[in-house]
Amino acid sequence: MANKLYKIIGGKAYDVMQHPLERIQDSTAVEFEEGTLKITGSAAYPITRFDNLPFGIRASGGNMELLFGYSDKNLTDNPVWVGLGSSTMAGHGLPSGEGYGDRIDTRQGNVAVGARQWVNLGLDGQNSAALLPTAQGGDPSRNIDAAMSYNPSFVIVDEPTNWALSWDAAQQRLNYLSIFNYAWQHGVITLFNSSRPRTQFNTAQQQRLADFAALCLADPLLRYIVCPTFTPFLKAGTIGEIKNEYDQGDGIHLNAAGTQLLEQLSWAFWGKLLRPRTAYLRVEIHRSTDDSTYTLFDTITDQAIIRKTYPLQEGYYKARAALQDGSFTAYSNTIQLTGGTPAPAGRLLIDLGGDGVTTLDSGGNPKGSITPSPDENGNHWNNFVPTHPDGFSDGAAISDLVDTAGNTTGISVAVVRDLFGTFFDAVGTKGINYQGMTLAVGEYPATACEDSMFANNSVNDGQLSISGLNPLNTYTVKFWGTRDTGGVVDNRFIEIKKAQDNWPGQNYNGAMNTDPGQAAVFTGITDVNEQAFDARVLAGSTFGYIGIIEISWT
Repeated sequence: MANKLYKIIGGKAYDVMQHPLERIQDSTAVEFEEGTLKITGSAAYPITRFDNLPFGIRASGGNMELLFGYSDKNLTDNPVWVGLGSSTMAGHGLPSGEGYGDRIDTRQGNVAVGARQWVNLGLDGQNSAALLPTAQGGDPSRNIDAAMSYNPSFVIVDEPTNWALSWDAAQQRLNYLSIFNYAWQHGVITLFNSSRPRTQFNTAQQQRLADFAALCLADPLLRYIVCPTFTPFLKAGTIGEIKNEYDQGDGIHLNAAGTQLLEQLSWAFWGKLLRPRTAYLRVEIHRSTDDSTYTLFDTITDQAIIRKTYPLQEGYYKARAALQDGSFTAYSNTIQLTGGTPAPAGRLLIDLGGDGVTTLDSGGNPKGSITPSPDENGNHWNNFVPTHPDGFSDGAAISDLVDTAGNTTGISVAVVRDLFGTFFDAVGTKGINYQGMTLAVGEYPATACEDSMFANNSVNDGQLSISGLNPLNTYTVKFWGTRDTGGVVDNRFIEIKKAQDNWPGQNYNGAMNTDPGQAAVFTGITDVNEQAFDARVLAGSTFGYIGIIEISWT
């Protein structure tokens, strides 16, 4: 599974894992780490450990959580770590706080951001065969299936010596790979410790331990997922005896100093792989109804996101990543999901404009008005108030939108490409017009009509995106806006279309618009998680306005 593990610099091959953060002076200076390898005066190359993404789906109620990556977030953000293994993981012979699992628990407590959970499924006498998936004969109470039931951030396996009583290094490799691949195809990464010395073994058994340690260092995959834990504990001049300073006294188990060293080695190793992700341009989730023709379901450009929740929708799913050089990883495993329920019919209202406090006009005065919830009609509103001074620039967004009853919908709206173009000054909040109508229009309160987001004819490729839609629902999206032009109805037309459609789009005139039906309305939007809309000023106009976005669904 390993991918792009070596780079040729000045005729030499460098292993990107064995030289993390080391600057090598050759013809150029290079920093090796998983992410983007930047060569001075040349291109940037993506460095990845694996040729595809871990990918899994967890369905719960009416939602599905997609798992599609690994990064430093596995270690820090609301972490759930699960430990599998034998006596060392279980803490054999040591007081509370000094076992290997106890030290992992302490480490997690020191680095966790938010809620955390450490689950120790270690058991004296366990071997790697017992850790295999249940379908392959593993112990369902303490194997990889049991670990997966906790929805872990990642899984830690420490089974260093018991296996050598029964099989050789080649079989131990196969067991490790089976455990790793099983979790990988459920969206979770598993990291292991290698063998360790055991004084009470005979020569043949100790040789098995030494052989597996060497195999892990040479294997094209295991070298990146198995922490080397043999040599640091090996007594000098022996094949496989444990150092006295780490021996609990029985020639088998680690003492407190040994578990401390083991945890330190593990933590350093995890940090080499679970680090901020920079190799990707985006992650693409693809969906099919028949496992034949796939369409793009969602695109994730924030590399910090390795899990995302959607309304549950049946179908076939797979994922891949676009890398920084324009290439792609291979597709992940394909997962079929059955079931799915549309959300109850609903409607939400968004007021675009200022707040009268943080948003400023061209004179530097606070301007704008928010719409309170509930309004005089009992409707709850979402106030899309951008930050000063960027205003409705690229990236402005509002999330966690509520419906008219005040219930969270999971829907978000974002500005992908701004609509105001070059029409802004150095003082006012960009993209806001404060000269709307000062009266209610239909069920739209005056506060929602007084200000808006404006479009200018200096740009013709503005775009808004609505995400968090339930593919099982059918949506109607309405854009409406007004501008007080002193009673003169001049040309202030905005033109809007769905991003996948061709121009021309729908248009309406915002000048003195007191008709809630004079709008751009798009119906029949379904089977999508996200819908983008292109917007521009219609030819013959200089400005156009979007003051309210209304979204309804069945």
